[in-house]
Amino acid sequence: MTRNMVAYWTAKEGTVRSDWEDGAAYSPGSGWFAVTDGASTGSDSRSWAYALARAVVTDRPVGIYDDDAGLVDWVRHVRAGFDPAAPEFPPSRAPGWVRAASAVRGAHATLLAGRLAGETVDAVVVGDTCLFHCCADRVEVFPAMAAGDFGTAPALVASQVRAEDRGLRQSVRRFRARVTPGDAIFVATDALAEWLVRNRTDDGVWRLLRRIGHTGFEALCADLRAQGQVKNDDMTLFRALV
Repeated sequence: MTRNMVAYWTAKEGTVRSDWEDGAAYSPGSGWFAVTDGASTGSDSRSWAYALARAVVTDRPVGIYDDDAGLVDWVRHVRAGFDPAAPEFPPSRAPGWVRAASAVRGAHATLLAGRLAGETVDAVVVGDTCLFHCCADRVEVFPAMAAGDFGTAPALVASQVRAEDRGLRQSVRRFRARVTPGDAIFVATDALAEWLVRNRTDDGVWRLLRRIGHTGFEALCADLRAQGQVKNDDMTLFRALV
C-alpha cells in the first residue's frame, strides 16, 4: 500500500544546510520511516544520524520491535558498515582536535524507527525524538513526555561498541497503536517536539501541519525562533497521512 509520507527539515539559524545534523528517511511503499538527531558533541554526528535513518528503511529490521537484543544486534550491524569518511558524507568542518576526539569517542544520535503496516503503527525510540499520533479525538505522544522533560542529555545510540549498549537496553521504548483512515503520524526532533508537546491540545497546530509544505515549514521554524518559542536547533518533521 502506498502511503502519503514526507519529511521537512531546516538547519540551525546561522548555519548552512550541510550543517544539518538530523536524519530522516521513509518509504511510502514499505511503510518504514525513521528520524534521528545527531549529538553536536561529535564531528561525525550528522553522518551517523543519516546512516541510522537510512538503514532503518533499507534494512527493514523487524527484530527491533521484538526485544532489546534485536535492537542491539541491528545497531551492531549498522556500525559495521558505517564509515564517516565515505564520499557520500560531506567532509567535516570541525577542528582537528574535535575530529580526533570523535574518532575515539564515536558519534551519537537519537533514534525513532517506525513502521506503518495495515492498521498498525509500530515505533521504537531511543532519546527525545517524539512521535505524535493524531486521532479524531486525541493526540498521543510517544514517548510520553512533558515540555519540561526535554534536556541536554537524552539517551543516544553510539556508533562505536561501548558500555552504552547496556544503557541502550535500558532506554529503549516501544509503541504500538491502531491507525484508521484520517489519522496522521508526525515525528519531530527535540526542539520542535518540545513545542508540539506544549501545544498538543491546539487543533490549529495539527491542522497546519497536515497541510504544510517545505516553504511553510521553513517559515514556521523561523517564526518560532524569532518569537523565542524554540531553541536554535536543527528541526525536522516527518508526516504520514493515513
